[in-house]
Amino acid sequence: MRIDRVVLKAVALAAILTGGLAGSWRDAQGSDPGILAQLRTTKKVPLTADLRNAHLRGADLSGATMYLADLTATDLRQANLAGADLRAANLDQTDLGGADLRTANLRGANLSATNLAWTNLAGADLYCADLYEANLTGADLTGANLLGADLRRANLTEATLTGVNPAEVNLTGAILTRTLMPDGTRHP
Repeated sequence: MRIDRVVLKAVALAAILTGGLAGSWRDAQGSDPGILAQLRTTKKVPLTADLRNAHLRGADLSGATMYLADLTATDLRQANLAGADLRAANLDQTDLGGADLRTANLRGANLSATNLAWTNLAGADLYCADLYEANLTGADLTGANLLGADLRRANLTEATLTGVNPAEVNLTGAILTRTLMPDGTRHP
């Protein structure tokens, strides 16, 4: 098994050196190099894949399948995750600042205490997602499905909520400073 890990690290390094997917792909403790190599080449990972603490800043993961993956504390700043399948994924304390999550499937995902500042979540499916204490400063949630989503104590300063049904989401204690509300008005 040791040889397999060495070979997988070599494959991952070769992918980085030959261009692979754009972005920073530094492996981190807790991340299986084989899973990272598979993600680089196929944009799919096995169920319950462990990608904790991985450095995927600026990576092109558009359309990737990461159902049930553990992405706790992963660096996904400025990553392209448009159309990605992140259903029931654990993104607790992950940094997604400036990421593109348009039309991503985040149903039942754990995004508590996650940095989503200045992310594009337009049309994303956040059905029953946990966004407790998430930082959504400047995030675009235009037309996102927030039915059953928990946004208690989330920071929605300057976020855009147009096309969102406010009755569908729990905003108890959320910070709504200068938030563009579903009815088109700007919250004070």
